[in-house]
Amino acid sequence: MRSPGLHTRLSLLLVLAALLGGLAHAALSSWAGSWSTATLLVGLALLLLALFGLAGLMLAPLRRLLHALEGSVLSYRDGDFSMSLAAPSRGQPPELAELLRLHSELGLALREQRQQLAQRELLLDSVVQNTPVAMLLCQAQGQISYANIAARQMLAKGRSLAGADLNALLAEAPEALAAALQNPQDQLVSVQENGQEEQFHISQRSL
Repeated sequence: MRSPGLHTRLSLLLVLAALLGGLAHAALSSWAGSWSTATLLVGLALLLLALFGLAGLMLAPLRRLLHALEGSVLSYRDGDFSMSLAAPSRGQPPELAELLRLHSELGLALREQRQQLAQRELLLDSVVQNTPVAMLLCQAQGQISYANIAARQMLAKGRSLAGADLNALLAEAPEALAAALQNPQDQLVSVQENGQEEQFHISQRSL
């Protein structure tokens, strides 16, 4: 049996509220003379409690879904796409079940995109690391953020250069190479390497 939708639930809730209001008015009109004020107040309080309890029962699925969506959105904001909502339970309104299905599809699409980006980054890093071209990425202050294998071998005998100061490295580098790297223009430079003269083409770009 198909569960009633949100529109049906809210309509039923309004009808029940109207019926209870009518019954309360009829009771007040016909029994006002025979019942005490305290008894009437207790009766109204019981009717209101019954109405609130029924409203909470009928809107509970919506409240649970909104709470779950809030947690999921916060996870997405933090870059965690692994969170998924539970499958629609029995008795769930069809509108909420459809929303859950669409949310699950969104989470799956985001996870697949994140995985594809990670694979592309890994491939790009492998290409950049193994190219014979020495590559350096430096901040404006001269701090090295990234260096591939060729750059590490040329400037630091293979040691890691992450966080190193470029000016300090150039102080120990061949004079021609240091002067070329400090000049922002593209140029050719000759450097003595292992008793042989090596020519390098140096290109610098600002990103």
